[in-house]
Amino acid sequence: MSLFFESIKIENGKPVNIFYHNERMNRTRREVLKIKDEIDLDKFIDVSYLSTEMIYKCRVLYDYDIKKIEFVEYNKRIIKTIIPVKADEISYDYKFANRSAIDNLKDENTKSHDEEILIVKKGFITDTSFSNIILFDGKRWYTPNECLLRGTQRAKLLSGNKIVASSIRLEDLKHFKEIKLINAMVDFDDAETLPISVVKI
Repeated sequence: MSLFFESIKIENGKPVNIFYHNERMNRTRREVLKIKDEIDLDKFIDVSYLSTEMIYKCRVLYDYDIKKIEFVEYNKRIIKTIIPVKADEISYDYKFANRSAIDNLKDENTKSHDEEILIVKKGFITDTSFSNIILFDGKRWYTPNECLLRGTQRAKLLSGNKIVASSIRLEDLKHFKEIKLINAMVDFDDAETLPISVVKI
């Protein structure tokens, strides 16, 4: 079986949203590996030697226990074009380290680093290759019910009632004005607000 991983933002010398990462990791271990004991990532992630002036991505590889923890300096991607791609059979319910199906789908449908895909599954929009999405209709922000992966930032925003989960078909995008791409490294405020026209329907 493939390993699983968590990508955790390290900012100001501290892990961000660690509660939601612990929750997802331990849910994965319960549901997939049938392990009841829980791991607290706070006890494993040592940030004492990292610069507090930098933002890092902490990658934690695990299965029955923690296998590896590594840090890399984080550089935010700039996205200018989002290309809807149909992929009815794709699945990514858990954060597997093996992402070949998603990576191959992106490689096959994009030509430059500023292009991204929006995965459409059975008519419903889900996620990009690296993020959940949220959409603004002029009044509220929404996120697809049919996301491929329940992201930690998405979970936090849903818990705080800042976004609403809803089933959204590709043709429904015309009802929205703006889109943001969010993940563990890019929260609501950090995410660039893009016009819905970046999605090339």
